[in-house]
Amino acid sequence: MDAPDRPSRGADARFVRVVNADAYAVAGVRNEFAQWIRSHLALDEERVSDIVLAVNEALANSAEFAYVTLPEPGTVSIEAVHSPITASLVVVVSDNAEIPMRVDERFHERDRVLHRHLRTLLGRFVEFATTV
Repeated sequence: MDAPDRPSRGADARFVRVVNADAYAVAGVRNEFAQWIRSHLALDEERVSDIVLAVNEALANSAEFAYVTLPEPGTVSIEAVHSPITASLVVVVSDNAEIPMRVDERFHERDRVLHRHLRTLLGRFVEFATTV
């Protein structure tokens, strides 16, 4: 269930969605998230694009790889919280995929490249963690 997207003044703004982990659903959520960012944060278009790019990469990664060994895709969720009081934005993208005991090394390398690229784009504002 979605949390309210329009909070009262001073309260945290939340964006929550759970969708099928497929390209069509992920694209729709990316577009909704971009609109939410524009309506809740006072950022220039370049910074908005950087944030949306980072979130899109995480969503696309789930859509492409999370359920690769299963016959049907599962879901991917995104939860973003903006606190005007602390001037912070936290975004969590997650899926429920089970990672096989032996994970192909190319997936790890892709994660390292992705994290390096996103850190370059977003700099000190972003911390990355991968949980397996």
